[in-house]
Amino acid sequence: MASEDTPERIRTDPELLREFPPRKLPGLDQSLCWGIYARLLDTMQQLIRVDEHWRYCGLTNDAAWVRSIIERIGRITFSQSLQDFLNHEFDR
Repeated sequence: MASEDTPERIRTDPELLREFPPRKLPGLDQSLCWGIYARLLDTMQQLIRVDEHWRYCGLTNDAAWVRSIIERIGRITFSQSLQDFLNHEFDR
């Protein structure tokens, strides 16, 4: 209720104001989502583990696909030398 990003019709609703008095809620972002950055970080870590597992299993094309998702979500680009290393199959 206290967030400037909350639509005005909600912030000024008398019933909602009585039930939920306005107060700042730490962790609520501009899209009114809770802890989105922590959840994104967790998702990225899971994707990194999937990439590693698939590389270990010899699924290098699938691992490269997951890596492309990691790059898009993280807005990063792996260097060519890192990509070459990650595309190298594990010795078994």
